[in-house]
Amino acid sequence: MSSDKFSFLKRWAILGVSTAWLGFQLWWAALGFPGVIMVRPVHLAFAMALVFLTHPLKLGNSKRSVLEVLLNLLPLVLIIISAVHYVVDYDRILTRWAMYHSLTALDKIAGISMILLLFEAGRRVIGAFLSIFAFIFILYGVLGPFLPDFLAHHGLSVIHMLDLQSMTDFGMYGVALGVSVVFVYYFVVFASYLNAVGGDRLLTDMALATAGRSWGGAAKAAVVGSSLVGTISGSAAANVVTTGTITIPLMKKAGFSPEFAGAVEASASTGGQIMPPIMGSAAFLMAYLLGKPYWDIAVAAIIPAVLYYAFIFVAVHFYSVRHGIRPLRPEEIPDAKKTALQYWHLLIPLVLLVVQIAQLVTLTMSAFRAIMALFAVSFLRKSTRFTWMRFLEATEAGARSAALVAIACALAGIVIGVVDYSGLGIKVTSSIARVSEIHVALGLFIIMIVVLILGMGMPTDGAYLSAAILLAPSMVKLGYSTLVSHMFIFYFSVISMVTPPVAISAYAAAGIAGSNINKTGWLAFLLCFPGFVVPYLFLRFPSLIHHNSFIEMFVVLLPILGVMVILIYFAPKLIKTKSDVKGKGEGSSL
Repeated sequence: MSSDKFSFLKRWAILGVSTAWLGFQLWWAALGFPGVIMVRPVHLAFAMALVFLTHPLKLGNSKRSVLEVLLNLLPLVLIIISAVHYVVDYDRILTRWAMYHSLTALDKIAGISMILLLFEAGRRVIGAFLSIFAFIFILYGVLGPFLPDFLAHHGLSVIHMLDLQSMTDFGMYGVALGVSVVFVYYFVVFASYLNAVGGDRLLTDMALATAGRSWGGAAKAAVVGSSLVGTISGSAAANVVTTGTITIPLMKKAGFSPEFAGAVEASASTGGQIMPPIMGSAAFLMAYLLGKPYWDIAVAAIIPAVLYYAFIFVAVHFYSVRHGIRPLRPEEIPDAKKTALQYWHLLIPLVLLVVQIAQLVTLTMSAFRAIMALFAVSFLRKSTRFTWMRFLEATEAGARSAALVAIACALAGIVIGVVDYSGLGIKVTSSIARVSEIHVALGLFIIMIVVLILGMGMPTDGAYLSAAILLAPSMVKLGYSTLVSHMFIFYFSVISMVTPPVAISAYAAAGIAGSNINKTGWLAFLLCFPGFVVPYLFLRFPSLIHHNSFIEMFVVLLPILGVMVILIYFAPKLIKTKSDVKGKGEGSSL
């Protein structure tokens, strides 16, 4: 088979899997589907099949060998067999425990195949860290009786571990993957469709029109635009790629160094995961774990998100004034009126989505209706109309993003299953409580560091889930509410995306900016550093999350925001800019 023909078949296979996955999810949303032990394995099978198609194994030869083709086809065959097994044999699997049925040979083949292939899929799209982390927990579950007293537990045999992880809803097919099935997929696909017809252009152009006329306008527009786009993308890296291709070249042209331009985009895009109303996928996981309406989580996140972006905005303003980086030229600022007239109808599904969430309509149905509304309103203008190719490409883009989340959730589910069985969470809680007896701040600092380390090289949802299961009970035991505890962990799981040495969103921005990766990562970290104060603020003043004392909120927020406004206003008068020194209007690099 020629290389061109193979690439053609592979391309259509990817589109076919993405479209079939969409059909399955829409069918389930509209009509319902029985049982988690059927839905979740099929959902994960689609995600894994897409990963193995889009990230094939390469043996290094210039020509595609028969062995390479077979090695890439084998995982797909095993995934299909396993998914079909869960569907066809669903009734027996569902009643297996009640009927005291042991695992069949096909159960074992399907379970072992899916676990091993899940590790490999995670390695290909996320990196080895999360797969290794999950594998260590499987070893911990099996070797429990042989470990030191602090870590020891009764342990599971290999067969019982396989049973827990692949034949129940407590392991890889557990709560975490359930959130991916029920909520995350639909919001990721909605964001992909919205961007495909110009939603990202609408938000970015409005940000440029709003902030472009002030000092360092290009960077401020990146901050505002990324916060807006981040509310619908839910992914820091995806947000960087979406807005960064527009804002980073503008920032460089305005006089910002490539490293600083990349750092601004990375830090602003990362914050999109904590910006209501949609936030990132980990927020849906939090709502599910806490048993709260998602709207409650979104409302609780408003003040921390505003403070995060306020800190970045002030930092950008001071840098711009210091380096004499003037506002954008008039020809570089989009016509807000023209953009609004061209894309106003795309706001209808967004407003519909927010209204439904506020009315406590289920997230699945809210997103489903928003997707249907988006398709309808896209035909109001020829420029935003869905063509078949636009539809297929947006479906593929959404499926790729959803696949990454599904893989991360399934791997995190392995960890959660072992933690629940072994009682490790109780042991960790007791240890942190003992440390906190020395000083509460020390215990909180340890929790923060653990969350940041978990988040290095791991998607936010995987980092949040792993940390929440292990560490949230510790914070509750220290006297903090469950919402505040989870929000603290969620916040640092997000910031870990710009925390060196593995700052994923900063590296994505560096690729667009053509900048030094390490320098971009450290600059992004420094820009976000004031944001590290925010979680400790709402620990000290929980009303910032619970909104149960407006007097306390007023007393805390007024001085902070007041000082920021004063500093922004007086910065040009207080700081001698480089343009004053050099007699130039353009800024310079760091």
